[in-house]
Amino acid sequence: LSTGDELSDLESRLTQEIDKRLCENSQYQYAVGLNQLRKLESWILPTTAEHAWSAYETECRRRGQKSGDIKPSIIARGPDWDDVFTPLHHRRE
Repeated sequence: LSTGDELSDLESRLTQEIDKRLCENSQYQYAVGLNQLRKLESWILPTTAEHAWSAYETECRRRGQKSGDIKPSIIARGPDWDDVFTPLHHRRE
């Protein structure tokens, strides 16, 4: 995929499919309904894995984590992760 529109369409379809699967769990539905969890968003970052990891690692260190304790995470806890990855996400636009 090369265009921003194609990537946006893929992100939308991916988000819908993952959310559909998550909604099979009533606890997930309940938590979203109570605003304990935000509605799922997914982004395809038009960058290298190394660049995305660098952004993640830098933010973890800024939040006080030791370098040796930083591990890949499917779901990063805590606020404001959007701010970390938005610049990478918008590179395609």
